[in-house]
Amino acid sequence: MEDDFLVQVLNLYKNQKWKEIIELNKVDNAVAARKLLWVWPSESNLQMMDSTIRQFSLYGVISIGCGCGLFEWLLGQFSGLTVIGYEVNQEWWSSRYSNPQFIKLNFPDQPPTPEILFPDYALLFCYFNDGKAFREYISCYKGNLSRFWVK
Repeated sequence: MEDDFLVQVLNLYKNQKWKEIIELNKVDNAVAARKLLWVWPSESNLQMMDSTIRQFSLYGVISIGCGCGLFEWLLGQFSGLTVIGYEVNQEWWSSRYSNPQFIKLNFPDQPPTPEILFPDYALLFCYFNDGKAFREYISCYKGNLSRFWVK
């Protein structure tokens, strides 16, 4: 059943049918879905992200810890924004055990350098559980963070 779900997603992806992939959030196959996305977005979720990014006159999204990049691909398809994905474990993402990738994965040096974090792009941290690394990325980002912090 999990393999069937992945094949279905891959076929929709190959045919650029992002809306149909989003509709899979209504399918009762949470285990298979979680292997690709922890949270399956709705079209209104993507609309909110797109409008927020455009409200601040940003050109795209840099996703840190993007995994297979399915969420990022969906956002890019919905919005037309450029989405750049970064991961740290190239060995894993190049292995036969990893999920298929939906966007090009980039593997930056660690710690990161400011050159990879464009100041006119939004930063998206996915499942980030390394506080030190998070602070390193934030310290390298030269964009205006003050307008995003919620008090």
